[in-house]
Amino acid sequence: MRILPRGPARGPAGATGGLARVGGLGHNRRPMAEPRTRSDRPRLFLLDGMALAYRAHFALLRSPLTNAQGQATGAVFGFLLALDRILDEEQPEEIAVVFDGPEPTFRHARFPAYKATREKMPEEMVPQLGWIRAAVEGLGIPFLQVAGYEADDIIGTLAAREAATGKDVWIVSGDKDMLQLVGDHVRLFNVMKPGADAPELVDAAGAVEWLGVPPHQVTDLLGLMGDTSDNVPGVPQVGPKTALKLIQEHGSLEGVLAAADGVKQPRLRENLKAYADQARLSKELVTIRCDVPVDRGPLTRRPPDVPRLRALYAELDFKGRLERLEDDAAGGGLGEVAYHLVDTPAKVRALAKALGRRAGRESSQ
Repeated sequence: MRILPRGPARGPAGATGGLARVGGLGHNRRPMAEPRTRSDRPRLFLLDGMALAYRAHFALLRSPLTNAQGQATGAVFGFLLALDRILDEEQPEEIAVVFDGPEPTFRHARFPAYKATREKMPEEMVPQLGWIRAAVEGLGIPFLQVAGYEADDIIGTLAAREAATGKDVWIVSGDKDMLQLVGDHVRLFNVMKPGADAPELVDAAGAVEWLGVPPHQVTDLLGLMGDTSDNVPGVPQVGPKTALKLIQEHGSLEGVLAAADGVKQPRLRENLKAYADQARLSKELVTIRCDVPVDRGPLTRRPPDVPRLRALYAELDFKGRLERLEDDAAGGGLGEVAYHLVDTPAKVRALAKALGRRAGRESSQ
């Protein structure tokens, strides 16, 4: 997978240059290195919450975590670890966690068998989704759901809308469907690949490496081959290799269907003709909507709700997080953060002198 080069450092106000940090952010536990996603535009991270929760749950199945009441907590623990890493290492200007709603979607109305073959959510995960939401909201991060739509559609809508306002959008997901959203200022931040030491940053060229087609042809490809994970049928007997060859030859799903009479293989020719409408429906099902009625509220972090986090961490027996929360609260680490731009040699010298004076005062106390 293609790894994008790191961009120039960027401060919260949009200027490039170094930043002197005053105060504490509460979640930072590692030295602040240059983020992989730095650019000269504000960055919005959109997290596919359900995908991250499932990943965390199954990653910890062999060493399950429980609280004092015997309730499973591994999905919450792993989810927060992934969130910590993004906040610490990428330091996004804006961030939101997006979840599917519990209701059926417009896709179920179009195709009742949509996702019908998926296994039921593990029982021990159900209460953990509520805890994940409480943790996200307690940390001051926007939590988004829209009835009747999947997280993919909410993410697609926000990605298109916010990129158009001058932001770089990073979609935290390992779902191949998301590749259709990739563009000049919308990319994937894939933390889902097993065994990877670092996230994969996927742009349009990375999409071609992943599926063999650029973003604008992803839905055509999936319309032909279907998607077994979502029970999207596609065209019978058309697998990834055949679908890719057909799209590369004819450019689109409609181009393939129009050329069906000229296909040499008899079974493939007949299937393309007999299941043309099913292929079109499949393309519709895998197409991510970008017109969801999402609230236009701010996507920046609010101050953490310390009492809510304290109660949650105590309930989950997250002793390490509870201790850090109390340390930060006692030391003012969860207070407002002030930034000063240090972008000239004179400012660097002034900062060094100020830090030297502070160190001298502290050593004499």
